[in-house]
Amino acid sequence: MGKRLIELNLLQAIRIVLVVFLPEVAMKFKIGVLDKEVTRFFEQLTKDIVDQRKKTKTVRKDFMQLLIELKEKGSVAIDDDDEDKHLKEEDDHQSKEPFRFNDIDLAAQATIFFLAGFETSSTVMSFALLELAVNPDIQRKAQLEIDEQLVQCGGKITYETLKKMEYLEWILQESMRKYPPVAVHSRVCTKKYTMPDTNVSLEKGIIVTIPNHALQNDPKFFPNPDRFDPERFSEDDILRKNQYIYSPFGEGPRQCIGNRFAMVQSKLALLTFLRKYTISTCEKTQFPVQFDATQFIITAKAGVWLKIQKRE
Repeated sequence: MGKRLIELNLLQAIRIVLVVFLPEVAMKFKIGVLDKEVTRFFEQLTKDIVDQRKKTKTVRKDFMQLLIELKEKGSVAIDDDDEDKHLKEEDDHQSKEPFRFNDIDLAAQATIFFLAGFETSSTVMSFALLELAVNPDIQRKAQLEIDEQLVQCGGKITYETLKKMEYLEWILQESMRKYPPVAVHSRVCTKKYTMPDTNVSLEKGIIVTIPNHALQNDPKFFPNPDRFDPERFSEDDILRKNQYIYSPFGEGPRQCIGNRFAMVQSKLALLTFLRKYTISTCEKTQFPVQFDATQFIITAKAGVWLKIQKRE
């Protein structure tokens, strides 16, 4: 069902066109982007989880618990740490009217959170491994960092250990720069806005398309963009300097809700793989990558084929 969330066939493409460009028609005929069987599956899955927690009185510190809290109380308590202050600041600008959160909203948010850490994470890792195979020096440097950190922590991987592996994080960031899983972001303009130094105005309700793949591969912002260079992210303020150019997860209050989860998951997966294996190209490897233009998630037309060997 996870795979079917991102599969794009002709029927699905027609649905997307109707939903995006003719929303009134889509609403009138109750046309959704997702297959009805997939929708029912995730609605039932989230309902079963909520029912089970209520029945057993189970409380967990996870995303599902936050959704349950939002549905029952109308708000979510946010820890007052530096990382989440911006969330409170965004909330201060929102309407103070109580938010009505129903079962469909809960299922939708749970589904998108699942999707955010599913195919997108595997896409990031696949392209990262491809670049490491093409750039063995970068791969060896990553393995050296992993080996050193594992020695320091006695082989026990913890969240703190993962945070110390900066080079591994730069590799993932560079992979998402060159191959952002979602190549284009779409946002709805919430109020009329005139672009600075132009006479171009955006009307409320218009859909704005942001080509982040093109922006992140523009030499004006990232010199020599075709070169896979993780160390470009070693600069302390590069993310702040390119905040709205480098945006694989989007930006602002509508940014991907699974971004931190996806990064931890991808980093752990790369660590687990590179500590035991070395990768290289093979006769089926196609590089540079040719993209499949028919897919929603950025996809290599010929797939990603690599040679895998156990480290000595």
